[in-house]
Amino acid sequence: PMIIRRALSALALLFVTMLCNAQLNTVRVMEIGRNALYFEDYVLSIRYFNQVIDAKPFLHEPYFFRALAKYYLEDYAGAIQDLDIAIEKNPYISRCYQLRGLCHASSDSLYLAEGDLRKSLKFNPVDKDVWQNLALVVMQQEDWNKVLGIGLHGFYNVTRPLLKPMSVKKRGRIINMASVSGLKGLPGQCNYSAAKGGLIAATKALAQEVARRGITVNAVAPGFIRTDMVEGLDETELKKTIPANRFGEAEEVAELVGFLASDKAAYITGECISINGGLY
Repeated sequence: PMIIRRALSALALLFVTMLCNAQLNTVRVMEIGRNALYFEDYVLSIRYFNQVIDAKPFLHEPYFFRALAKYYLEDYAGAIQDLDIAIEKNPYISRCYQLRGLCHASSDSLYLAEGDLRKSLKFNPVDKDVWQNLALVVMQQEDWNKVLGIGLHGFYNVTRPLLKPMSVKKRGRIINMASVSGLKGLPGQCNYSAAKGGLIAATKALAQEVARRGITVNAVAPGFIRTDMVEGLDETELKKTIPANRFGEAEEVAELVGFLASDKAAYITGECISINGGLY
């Protein structure tokens, strides 16, 4: 079945390639390369990303996706080299730091991996629409679907491609970012609480599926952390509800995530660890 699947995907990719204009259409070639990546034909995908890079070397995206293909081929040094170029071209893309951190971790360079993790948290763009205070009675279907889609579909889309290479290496760390909302539920955040609660449940389920392969799966549930996401909130009033009487800092969350990613946390899996200053 795998041989047939790859043959069909190769034929489909060849057909799409033939539809390309004589003048290189980088958008279409980029799409073909990503399709090859999806069908796990990593060598073929690299060929297409090479074409885009030759035509438009100033773009960061083809370097990122070529690095992803190299990561799956366990060419970590080559992937890191591509990611260095991608970051040089656009230093504010969180996923580049995340992937480079995975490459460093796979090469046992845990100190460098931790540094990239911190940078990915720093540059992670915040979509403020993900957290909207709307009572369910006035919430539109679009608001419900968008928040659950980001929270749960995002988990699936990011995690599933990583499971195979982690299983082959019999080592991996998956750390999901949940929220206090997913543990206690907060009024006006029914969709957000549902998304984060579902993420916590998925964390516990996946942890049991992959534990024998040396992969740990945990979640971190922050409370009020001083980031773009809490801008505009009344900090003075909210601090009164927190026993620690302050908002947390992003660096404190990063320290916890760094520990869970380390070898010292190898026997911790299926847990959701709160970092909320006592807010339960």
